[in-house]
Amino acid sequence: GQILLETAGPPEFSSVGVELLETIDGRVWLAAHDGGLFCRTVSGEWQPVSRALGLQGGNRVLCEDLEGNLWRGGFGSGLSRLRPKLFSSHQLPAAQQDRYAMSVCSDEDGNVWAMFNSGTLGRVTAGSKEPKFWQAPELPHSFRALLDDHAGSLWMGTGDGGLYRRRDGEFKFELTVS
Repeated sequence: GQILLETAGPPEFSSVGVELLETIDGRVWLAAHDGGLFCRTVSGEWQPVSRALGLQGGNRVLCEDLEGNLWRGGFGSGLSRLRPKLFSSHQLPAAQQDRYAMSVCSDEDGNVWAMFNSGTLGRVTAGSKEPKFWQAPELPHSFRALLDDHAGSLWMGTGDGGLYRRRDGEFKFELTVS
């Protein structure tokens, strides 16, 4: 039978739907008979997927495995596995010079912290896709290393032997290591 959507489908959808699947991450996948494959994000946006991935042939069936892979059975194309994106890149704005990361660590809450050569500290909060950046003068100069200890303190070491600890949202001087 045909699949009827209660909400508006993707504007590019012009065929008969053969499969509708909600994956564990909350996305809805719509497979069309003509080979169109569409993904509705959690925010409700429809994105055409089949052309971007180079999928061939018509769709027949969709399935999600325990690792979050989407499997697509198709006419004239066999079986295809669509894997979640494994890599994402977090960069300083292009206007910044010296945009390389000098030190990276993760904390007990799953946040990832990075120090950039331009005097910038970045944090990607667990579950978020957007980093937050802090610029000097909030940060000590000539920093070289980051560490999150088991007590939940974020430490920063500087090139001149200084050691700072983040307290109340600011890095405060602790001692000089000689």
